[in-house]
Amino acid sequence: MNDLIIQIIAYWGFFFAGLVLLIFLTRGFLLQWLKVITSMGKKILIQVQDPIQDYFITGKIQGGFLLLKDRESKGENGSDMNKQIKFSSDLIFRAYGVNCVKFNDQKNAFLKTDMTGVMGWDAIAMDNLLQRALTRPESTADNRNKIITMIACIVSVLIGLLIYFKLTGIEKSINIFMSNPTTGVIPSAFAIFRNRK
Repeated sequence: MNDLIIQIIAYWGFFFAGLVLLIFLTRGFLLQWLKVITSMGKKILIQVQDPIQDYFITGKIQGGFLLLKDRESKGENGSDMNKQIKFSSDLIFRAYGVNCVKFNDQKNAFLKTDMTGVMGWDAIAMDNLLQRALTRPESTADNRNKIITMIACIVSVLIGLLIYFKLTGIEKSINIFMSNPTTGVIPSAFAIFRNRK
């Protein structure tokens, strides 16, 4: 009995090791393909063309939109789909025994079977952009302009005060000179030059 249990464990171990190796070699295609087959036509296999590596994901069609979840973006509020792209049924082709679609992730476009692109409009991404625009904090450019204006006002007030005090000091000197021209600053300077001759 003990040998039978060891043999069953060995067979299951080889089976799971082969399955893990197969999943690794297909780069996740096998699991996505099994999800599409077991969904009984509710899901579509999507081949995402990425600059680094193509990969497969699943998506579903609801109300003329294809809902999908790619590797880069995150879904909101724990949703399992994070992109909602306008979709037409003429983009579907049959491959691997299931319905398939090719999607270019950089251009956000579906590819037809003749490899021409059809641009998609991502409703979820647009909604996120609108929400960010409505709830954004005050712009740093506005703050920067306010700070520059305040500094310019302070500097102009300081320059005005400096000019006022300089003019007031000059006016006092002129008043002293005019009241007694012989003891002022300028006549005494002329007296020094006269004594040198």
